Amino acid sequence: MKKILITGIAGFIGYHLAEKLLNNNYHIIGIDNLNDYYDPTLKKARLNNLNKFSNFEFQKIDFIQKKPPKSTGRHEFGRELVNDIILSFSQVSPNDMIRTFCAFTARSIAENLNKFLNFKLSNIRLIVSGGGVHHPVLMEDIRKYTGISNLKTADEYGISSDTKEALLMAVLGTARIQKLPANMPSVTGAEKMVVLGDVLI
Repeated sequence: MKKILITGIAGFIGYHLAEKLLNNNYHIIGIDNLNDYYDPTLKKARLNNLNKFSNFEFQKIDFIQKKPPKSTGRHEFGRELVNDIILSFSQVSPNDMIRTFCAFTARSIAENLNKFLNFKLSNIRLIVSGGGVHHPVLMEDIRKYTGISNLKTADEYGISSDTKEALLMAVLGTARIQKLPANMPSVTGAEKMVVLGDVLI
């Protein structure tokens, strides 16, 4: 039985496409964050209908809908998830799989910008940093899905995109030396603000 991954499974298009494919004996894995862009009750009703099929699986990804500031890591988008996807879609070529991951990344950025920022995206400048700036397909996808044509890199403002993590480590190290709390409980789930790390001589 051929497996197909459908994102936005509880939306109008995703739901009706899934229903048709399920009736044609395809195995469907659906992904959705069940946001409140429109009535979540309707989305849940659609999922209930799809769950009646034995060849349907659903995965809810909560991270996209969490309010910022936030962070994620290997516990949510790490090796375990990638291995599960590879095993579930062994018939998909590596190139197609990587392309899908790329589009998912760009769309998650776009959705967060649209959901949590209170201004018109067409009138802003978006500055991107980190290793992703070297990925032309990702950068073009971000431009496409956000609708932001004025896309810049940190390098254009004198900050190397490749030193993003190094700069962060420098900030954390400085905070430790000055005995300043540097964690964000709202992001990490920690109980309180604390001074991070140890100084070893």
